[in-house]
Amino acid sequence: MTGFLFVGMGGAVGAMLRYAISLIPYKGKFPLLTLFINVTGALVIGIIAGLSARKNLSQNAVLFLKMG
Repeated sequence: MTGFLFVGMGGAVGAMLRYAISLIPYKGKFPLLTLFINVTGALVIGIIAGLSARKNLSQNAVLFLKMG
């Protein structure tokens, strides 16, 4: 049950960060901010997965960080 709370908290923080990035003024036709958000998110999730394999991160910390 605590896993649900960590997923929810991470998702809320991530949603707020994505929204904040989307507020950056950009007038181009290509969705550059969406691309930036998705590439950055994939990179961060990869780093978290690598760190969790090497170090003893708690399952709740991994859930929070990957969902955010």
